[in-house]
Amino acid sequence: MSKSRILRIACVLAVMIAALGVIAACAGQEGTVQGTVTQARDAQQSLEDPANFGQPVAEARIVVYGLNRVEEFSEPEVYRKGLIVYKGTAGEDGTFSFTLAPGKYITEIWVNGYEVGNRQVEVKSGRTTVADFNVKLP
Repeated sequence: MSKSRILRIACVLAVMIAALGVIAACAGQEGTVQGTVTQARDAQQSLEDPANFGQPVAEARIVVYGLNRVEEFSEPEVYRKGLIVYKGTAGEDGTFSFTLAPGKYITEIWVNGYEVGNRQVEVKSGRTTVADFNVKLP
């Protein structure tokens, strides 16, 4: 193996080790987002099938996007969805929990047969943010 190849491998390893150190240092600064996905109570639908509304919705898909500020000096602040930073699934009981770095995010809930639910959440260092979702039938 040539010296230049060994040097490149050593540099890549050094960068990876440094990145792991940064990740480890930031890990203590994360916050938690937790919540429950339930069926929304709609007046008409509650008359048709009152027993199921307000019940947990199992295995909802969760997608969290970073937020990008649209205009630097706009008031109120205007954001748009950025890159996906988390994907997961709610449990059988409709609950979910995950950790993210502090900041503002858009959380979307996808469940087959229901409208997409979304909301902006703000994650704070070392704190738990509750983001419950009530999903509606179309």
